Amino acid sequence: MFCPPLSVGDHRPETLLKAVEETIGESLNVAWERDTTRRLSDRIAYITEKIQSGGPIPAFSNGRPKWAEAVSLTWLTWPDGPGRQRRLRFVLTIPITIADRHGEELIQVLGIRAQAWWGYLATPGLGVLALQQTRRPWGEPIPPKGLPVLCGEEEMDVIVRPHQFGWLNYWSEEAAGLQGIAASGVRNGVEVRKLDSGGWLIKLTDEPLDPDRADHFARLAGAYESFPGVGRVPRPRA
Repeated sequence: MFCPPLSVGDHRPETLLKAVEETIGESLNVAWERDTTRRLSDRIAYITEKIQSGGPIPAFSNGRPKWAEAVSLTWLTWPDGPGRQRRLRFVLTIPITIADRHGEELIQVLGIRAQAWWGYLATPGLGVLALQQTRRPWGEPIPPKGLPVLCGEEEMDVIVRPHQFGWLNYWSEEAAGLQGIAASGVRNGVEVRKLDSGGWLIKLTDEPLDPDRADHFARLAGAYESFPGVGRVPRPRA
């Protein structure tokens, strides 16, 4: 999720932790510092102190060492938005089995509670494709046939504009407006749905998107064709 930066008194980190636990269920308890494996007795007080001091919030996890069971949440505030604007990047890492069961509900709940501009749920392989598509200072990328070249994120015109597609995508009202979305429907097989809680769900495939499958790759290419504003509107040069 890509969101406005944290500020003193901001309750979004704790709200997001609770949202993940409530949505996934299964007695999930995200109360460990991921990098130290230390269990926190009062994570609310810990997060509050970090925000008030201006220090970074550590990554949290459910304390499970096996990748097939591990859930982790990371927050990073960095000036990597268009024109070096600061933004909060909230990253949830979950096993593909959990994504398959709860992905659609998770991206809706987290998008709203994070007050996100936009966000996506990526499956293995999509991150590699995005890197192959994105323009870098040292040269033009050569994306796989059928996929467009994307601007570097710092080159985008506005911070609310989605930069790339995932399997499931959350777009705020403002982000969807930039793509000319006014009503629910289907474009090139891509489902566009207005959410009751606010914002929009952009769903490329019913099952987790596998870019090695020809039909899934075609759906991804179709999404970029249907929404040419995604990742391809640079800031005017001075």
